[in-house]
This record gives sequence, C-alpha cells and structure tokens, in this order.
Amino acid sequence: MNVGKTLGLLAAGAVSGLVATGIVGLIALDLLGEDVLFKAWQSVTEKPAPPQPLPPIFKLAENMNYFARVPSEEHRLVVITGVAFETVKDFEAGRQRDRWCYVIVDGRGGLPRHINLGTQSRMAPPVYSNLSAYPPGEFALTGLSARTLETLAKTHCRFAKSAAAPPASTKGGRA
Repeated sequence: MNVGKTLGLLAAGAVSGLVATGIVGLIALDLLGEDVLFKAWQSVTEKPAPPQPLPPIFKLAENMNYFARVPSEEHRLVVITGVAFETVKDFEAGRQRDRWCYVIVDGRGGLPRHINLGTQSRMAPPVYSNLSAYPPGEFALTGLSARTLETLAKTHCRFAKSAAAPPASTKGGRA
C-alpha cells in the first residue's frame, strides 16, 4: 500500500515538474522573444564552417615550433612544453617531430637556469629527465628539489598521449 502511494507521489511530482518547466519556458519566450529559441536551435543544428586555407606564405613554412605554458602557482614557476613540426602538412596531420619540456628557474642571486624536464620523439612515450642524477646541492640556489621538479614534469608537461617511459639512467653524469 505504501509503495502505491509513493509511486503515485513520484508520478505527480514528475508531472508537476514538467508543467513548471513548461510555464517557465513560456514566460522566458515571452520575455526574450521567439528569436532566442530559433537562434539557439540553429546554433545546435548548424554544421561548422570548413577550415579556411592557409595563406600562401605558410605553405612553404618548415621547422615550426609551438609552445604551451602551464603555470605552477605553488612553486611560482611556468612549465613550458614545445612541439616541433617539419612542415605545414605535418602540422595539419598532427604529425609532430618531437616535444620537449623545461622550466626556467631564477637562482637566488644568480643567473636564471634552464632545466630540462623531459622529451618525446614522434609518438614514442615521453622520457622524463632523471634529475636525481644531478649532484646534491645542484638545485640549492633554486629552492627546489629534484623530486619536486620530477613531479612537476609529470603533472605539467604537455606530451602527446602515450605511455610514459622511465627516465634514462646515467651513472655519475647528468640526464
């Protein structure tokens, strides 16, 4: 008996909700005009315009590089990922030559440092730099640790989708 009443109340609530939505819709149409509804429907059903051809000067372009900058507010840094394409046709087809990721860190009282975080060739998995191979204290002037920079590389570098490869190991040298 309670199930029947509950289902009845649910059905009544659903019908009331639909009626209320219809009334609000009619009031909105009255206030905003039928034009708004027509334009909204057109924007949903219209086909997008075909891409415009590139200007002739770009057709001969080679060795093009683009950059994405992802801020890390916590560390007051910007992680930069570059992507290179051989030709315009490669760019249009999404065939990257390679990507690289780095940060530029202002050393306290020193010159800014360019620190490589990783690379990616074509669509191979990215290879992250093994920053723990640097001598202890190498990052002391930056106020960052190798572990922090390695974490930033994995969260802020914008590599193409593929499985990540482990960092290349180097014995006694830099990655």
